[in-house]
Amino acid sequence: MKKCPSCGQEVKAAAKKCKYCGHWFTEEQSQPENDTSNEKTEQKSTENDGQKMWNSHEDETSHEQSAPSAGKYTTDYKITVDGVLKEGLSIATSNFGNIFLAAFLTFLVFFIPYINAGAFVGLKNLPLILSLDSKAPSGTYVFDGKFRKYMGEYFNLMGLKMMTIAPTILFAFIPGYIINLGWSQALYIMFEKEINPSEALVQSTKMTYGYKVTIFLLQIIIGIIGFVLFGLYSWLMGVIFGHTGLVIAFILIVLFIAIFSVFVISCEAAIYKGLKKE
Repeated sequence: MKKCPSCGQEVKAAAKKCKYCGHWFTEEQSQPENDTSNEKTEQKSTENDGQKMWNSHEDETSHEQSAPSAGKYTTDYKITVDGVLKEGLSIATSNFGNIFLAAFLTFLVFFIPYINAGAFVGLKNLPLILSLDSKAPSGTYVFDGKFRKYMGEYFNLMGLKMMTIAPTILFAFIPGYIINLGWSQALYIMFEKEINPSEALVQSTKMTYGYKVTIFLLQIIIGIIGFVLFGLYSWLMGVIFGHTGLVIAFILIVLFIAIFSVFVISCEAAIYKGLKKE
């Protein structure tokens, strides 16, 4: 085993490409380390075996042997507003069908108890998958039972965030919003590393240090884009369908949310992927 010089993750000694961040090893880096180093690395790898439950969809062999495709989005970009937007758009266009289906199915089962929570956790995990791989899994993956298994950790994390941020209303909510920006990556860290929610919040704060303004501007820009597009979409649907019933109106709204969610999820994946590289 050897460590990737880019992300620090461990991969096979003969690997030509890191399956976590996409880094391609030079010929010197591809050479196996000495036996002693290998034994220590293999022992550490065994201890961590099973912790990467969220990466089970990846095919390790194909990652190590396949050459980079021209159609895949780039991994060489900086965490800037325009960089994330471009990367997010590239991810969205490459995986539109699967991301859209995942979002649409999640919103479709919104009123079905238990199933809805598991699907929502699965959808929130999608940016992590996209940050680790260039291909989104099938949209039906949100119904995988493992996501219902980890609902407790998800709601525990959300509860910790709400309890901390709620008192900041007394201070015009600004401190709470800044704290929330710092904790914006905690969910993905918790999913990927399988650590407790409190530790994930601490690591997220460290990861986002120096990038909160960029993340804030991205949230504002994405919000404005969504508001404008929803206005245009509502006007167009009104012209086409006129005064429709509640059921059709609900379906049209769900369709828009699912379509726009493709871009939002892709941008979140771009942010997390970029922060891990910094």
